Amino acid sequence: MLQAGTGFPVLLLPGFMDHIDNYINNIEAVASYGYKVYAFDFFEHPTSNQKILNEKGLEPSLLLDQVVSFISQYSLQKINIVGLGIGAWIALKLAILREALVNKLVLSSVTGVKWNPELAVLDSSWSSGTLNWMLSNSPENHPFLKLINNNENLTFPPRSILTEEDLGFIKAKALVVGSNQNAVIPVELAEHMATLIPNTQYYCFTDSGFRASLDEQEKFNRIVGQFLMQ
Repeated sequence: MLQAGTGFPVLLLPGFMDHIDNYINNIEAVASYGYKVYAFDFFEHPTSNQKILNEKGLEPSLLLDQVVSFISQYSLQKINIVGLGIGAWIALKLAILREALVNKLVLSSVTGVKWNPELAVLDSSWSSGTLNWMLSNSPENHPFLKLINNNENLTFPPRSILTEEDLGFIKAKALVVGSNQNAVIPVELAEHMATLIPNTQYYCFTDSGFRASLDEQEKFNRIVGQFLMQ
């Protein structure tokens, strides 16, 4: 039986090359508030043989298509989304393209946004160093490593990037998560994003890096659960 709250299912969308196994505790915690949780193992992840990165760059729209297909297959009419990294970009895109579908958003370490020039210099989410860090636990022969080492210009494709103006059109309620030890998506970017989405709450984690959902897991789960239940 669903506990208090909207009862709308929750999609947990992980970051680039992230292992969904890392989020078992997050999934169970959200479910304990009475929500059915769907957690994704995207293309390029351990159980997939699909590719979103090649010599020409990244194709994040393939991940968005994967989620849209899932929503259609299961006839989901209203959803909440917890988006992490590129998963947060997918959440934002859905909230813009299908505004009647998305009820609430939780956004952590958002990538794929074109910030104003003053803040853009802080965003290192698609630098070769960051991509190498994301793959640090992958086999040495992982095809991404060769691509990254041979191409310093792998970036988020311009056609897929969200603008600050785009964020102003989001109707869903949002919780933007910042982390004051996040070297990839610095806290200043999270704080700024919280001012751009109209109906937004903001929470800053003090002892977290890029993955607040793992670094301060118990607190993250509680904050997310309370937000969903409002």
